[in-house]
Amino acid sequence: KDEGREEEEEAPRGMLANKEIMQQVGMILESLQLDPTVLQTLLAGGEQEQTHIMAALEVFKEEKDLDDLRDTLARIAKRSLATQDKEESNTAIRTLEERL
Repeated sequence: KDEGREEEEEAPRGMLANKEIMQQVGMILESLQLDPTVLQTLLAGGEQEQTHIMAALEVFKEEKDLDDLRDTLARIAKRSLATQDKEESNTAIRTLEERL
């Protein structure tokens, strides 16, 4: 029964660690001087977007290609917007495409 307690105690720490990581990712994204629409979309993204952002950062860590990172993040944001309500996303995608 003690093992079960340890697992229960670790879950909140894991969630807290994830929250801290995403706060750091947010600071990284803000430092990249991305288009405001891209930045806002990425910061508001759900779990799938977070997974894609983390993967993009891992590739950047290896490749050190900042332009590729910015392009990848813009594509993640564009895809995220496309899954939102059609009327809202059509306007946001047009705005995003005009800025890119």
